[in-house]
Amino acid sequence: MNQHTVTAIVTSYKRDWFFVDRALRSIEEQTRPPLEILLVDDNDPASAESKDLKEKVRETHPAVRYLSQGKNMRVARARNFGVENARGDLVGFLDDDDEWVKDKLEKQLALFDLHPDAGVVFGMGRIFSEDNVKHDYTWQHCIFKEHPSHVDMLANDHVGSTSHPLIRRDVFLKLGGFRHELPAVEDYDLWIRISAQYPVWGTEDVLYLKYMPEGEHVSGNPKKLFQSYAAIRDAYLEAYREHPQAHTNILYN
Repeated sequence: MNQHTVTAIVTSYKRDWFFVDRALRSIEEQTRPPLEILLVDDNDPASAESKDLKEKVRETHPAVRYLSQGKNMRVARARNFGVENARGDLVGFLDDDDEWVKDKLEKQLALFDLHPDAGVVFGMGRIFSEDNVKHDYTWQHCIFKEHPSHVDMLANDHVGSTSHPLIRRDVFLKLGGFRHELPAVEDYDLWIRISAQYPVWGTEDVLYLKYMPEGEHVSGNPKKLFQSYAAIRDAYLEAYREHPQAHTNILYN
């Protein structure tokens, strides 16, 4: 059995404390606790949001390492900053309005025991929405593959949301982390790069809960998505030319 250590990273920007507190508690209550929890504050340090967040984290979650980049750098840079400061050999992210289920890390560490050469392991998420478009369903389940190949990942994002994968820190740093210049789906881009060099393994178990207020949907901003999928297609154009079906899928996206 591998003795992995996990750094859990939460990035926060102008989020109500109720949600941040819920996210942090879901990490603290894991059946297999992480080595450490990092809270990366992406607010301007001079702002009221930042001062309030810093105070509440220190009062309510004293074991959490509070970090600030010094200014708002947006989520991709904030996550990269968290990994640069991580002490664990595995890193996992959690959006500040989502939750991890209690045995999330336990199940994923078991996957790493089975597949020690994996670059990333992932699972499923449960979506809860206040409107009638998305309500209590398992995200990504329709395209789940236990062991998606690089070609599979070129065709579809079989991993999905950043709130649940567990990633080898050395792999993350070697590949340069998230491409912050992408306006969206920078996580999908990273999964493609990882799958090109390392095995990817998943479980159909639900590992995280995502809450979506009315009017917010997984699809995101259409313009940003178009720009980002176009950038991904261009970045891996040679591979897409070798795999026509994957090329068709990315063009559809």
